[in-house]
Amino acid sequence: DNQEAQVQIGDLLIELPEADLQTQTVKLKTLDLKSSTILFHDFSIPTPIEPSTSSPSTPFVWPDWVVEADKLTIDSTDIEYKSADVQIKKGEFNPEFITLSNLIFDAEDFYLKDEKVGLILQELHFQEGSGFNLNEFHFAFEAGNNSAKVENLVLATNRSKLNAELAVEYPSIQALIDNYETLKFDVTVEESALDVRDSYFFDPT
Repeated sequence: DNQEAQVQIGDLLIELPEADLQTQTVKLKTLDLKSSTILFHDFSIPTPIEPSTSSPSTPFVWPDWVVEADKLTIDSTDIEYKSADVQIKKGEFNPEFITLSNLIFDAEDFYLKDEKVGLILQELHFQEGSGFNLNEFHFAFEAGNNSAKVENLVLATNRSKLNAELAVEYPSIQALIDNYETLKFDVTVEESALDVRDSYFFDPT
């Protein structure tokens, strides 16, 4: 068998007051996963994708759903993904073998409705098998038909830290997909420290 999946659940709490497929409404109060292990190995040979011919791409349409989630948390959880028979090499990130240890994820106020999407990420951090650490990551995000913004962005890795805010404008999401040059953006970078050595995990050359 070229695929293997293992899931060991420590503690799992789901509070789902409403899930109506007929009205396409999902309202989740709590999803809380703790002290768990998730493993997925996939050594199957990918099926070649035939290049598309002259058929036009499908235009962007917002999902006809109302989805809300008050609280999403993952605590003290390990994840392993492997798509080739390789070993972890310290100092080099390998997308064919990813291990995340002590994953902490804390998000709230997610919504997808009325042609808008938003999320507040309170906390995300983990240690990756290569030695790369995401020590701190949080932001508030929202986007609609003509604009998007990221506020209170903090990103901290092994030796670097970024504090920033981002606001973007575009004629429409479809126009942005068709031509990213229609994007207008404003970036504010506050006190930050960037160390080139963090990039060596992804490009050691």
